[in-house]
Amino acid sequence: MDPRPWAGANISILFPFAGHVSIDDEGYFKVFFTPEQFQALKRETARKNVYIPSFDKKGYSTALYTYPAAKLSLDKKQAGIVVIGRPRP
Repeated sequence: MDPRPWAGANISILFPFAGHVSIDDEGYFKVFFTPEQFQALKRETARKNVYIPSFDKKGYSTALYTYPAAKLSLDKKQAGIVVIGRPRP
């Protein structure tokens, strides 16, 4: 992520079948699906699933961005990019 997350930012991504996943220090994450789950996920309409911490309520987050299943890849170099901006308080 560029710029890096602000202090205390707990950004996560929610995928059906995989639950919430956290982003590592390099801005990557891992999800695990069976082949059937992955095919079902790719058929679904992409929706907001990137959760950003809320400034007004401590411990809460809101889905503000979308990371579609079509951007997932086993190869980091081919993985899709989603730019996550810092929300305004």
